[in-house]
Amino acid sequence: MTSSGEVTRLMAKSIARKIGEKPEDIIWFFELKSIIEASRSGKLDKAEILRKPVGIDQPLNKLLNAGRKNLEKYKRIEEKLRKAGLV
Repeated sequence: MTSSGEVTRLMAKSIARKIGEKPEDIIWFFELKSIIEASRSGKLDKAEILRKPVGIDQPLNKLLNAGRKNLEKYKRIEEKLRKAGLV
């Protein structure tokens, strides 16, 4: 019998192969999509997230650049999944 984590990895690998992305990027996409949906529906406790202090030792331009790249990657994967009929 396979574990749910193993099934998730197998599904991610299959989807990644179908759309030409890396399996870890597929998992990242669905994790991020889940957080976004929880945030929009009010199920995400924003107060709890804000209570956790996070130190970031990066210049603002590096952070903005990383955010832009992640947004582009998210949109690229979303479009490929949409074309494949998976989102």
